[in-house]
Amino acid sequence: MPRAPVSRHVAAKAAPINTILSEAAARLERFDFGSALQLYQQVLAAQPGNAAAAMGMAMAFNRTGKPGDALELLQKIWKAVSTAKPKPGPQQQGSVLAQMGLAQQQLGKMGEALESYRQAARLVHSDDLARRIKQLEPLVSSPLPVQQLIIQGRQLHAQLQLQEAVKTFRAALQLQQDSAEALHGLALVLRDLKNPDEALPLLQKAIILAPDRPEFFNDIGLLFQDRSDFSKAVSFHRRAVKIDPSFVFAYINLGVAHKRLGQLEDCVAAYRKALALNPHSAEAHNNLGNALRSMGELKLAKTHLEKALALRPGYADAQANLAMLMEQEKDAKKKLAAAASPPQPSPKEGGKKSAKKAPAAKQAAPMKEAVKKPAAKKPAAKSRPKSKSKAR
Repeated sequence: MPRAPVSRHVAAKAAPINTILSEAAARLERFDFGSALQLYQQVLAAQPGNAAAAMGMAMAFNRTGKPGDALELLQKIWKAVSTAKPKPGPQQQGSVLAQMGLAQQQLGKMGEALESYRQAARLVHSDDLARRIKQLEPLVSSPLPVQQLIIQGRQLHAQLQLQEAVKTFRAALQLQQDSAEALHGLALVLRDLKNPDEALPLLQKAIILAPDRPEFFNDIGLLFQDRSDFSKAVSFHRRAVKIDPSFVFAYINLGVAHKRLGQLEDCVAAYRKALALNPHSAEAHNNLGNALRSMGELKLAKTHLEKALALRPGYADAQANLAMLMEQEKDAKKKLAAAASPPQPSPKEGGKKSAKKAPAAKQAAPMKEAVKKPAAKKPAAKSRPKSKSKAR
């Protein structure tokens, strides 16, 4: 978006504004959307045509359930981008179109969202865009009544109206029995209703209908985790990342399954792969930190747990894991101190030995082995759409 003419007064404030924008972007990454929005508004008050601030606000709106506000702002940005001379580069144009698609998708405008994603994909290569296009194409090609029921079912699911969501997805399947989207949606709701045995055959059928959908494999892996069949879960999460090597949450879920099997080295490798793809994943930092804590690598574990909390202040799992780590550190220090203390020598007697035997100096009581508290149970990271791929 082209900037408005900048006065000398505003130009003098360019450095502080750049600092504010950097801080706003950092808060956006940490899910601190309220603070990010305030900072972007502060920039726009000083520079009404600031493209970065407008785009940041639109992204925040998209991630806080305000897609209507996001789309209104993005349409203004796109109009400015389209008429600018020279035009911004393909990366900037693609970012605007991708955010427009996300807003349209949340508003249920699936055909418009698919077109926005396709336009963005023609400008920039993105695994996330390719994934979204692949997800939307079968939905958009469904008969309109089925499409509307699936959208409604997802909305009810997001609002935790689970029984109503079940009815809505079943209604869609009555109209189109081979709808992979309706089967997948119904399976996710049934999983949340703690009914994995009924959800499993639905996801298996969805996979037969759409064998190239990585989120289907990831979600069936989660169902096997619910059934404590972690070996099968590993195989399905691996299939998900084979189809989509950039699927961060499938790697996180793979790590969780390996940990449940006691395969800590494989677990750590999966979390590190997730972090290589997304260094700002609070879940990956938390899970890696907890795995390293279990292996006794407390210093490195602490670094990752603190990073998770920096990315997501108030993250309950990371707080619990860090508290356990601090207890382990205290126990380790006590043991070291006890081991370093020399034994007290018995007092020497002068002259004749006393008739009574001098009592030996008492040795320090042996330290009790610290009772290992069970690791805070990590819920497996959710995949997309209820299953969050976090590409969202």
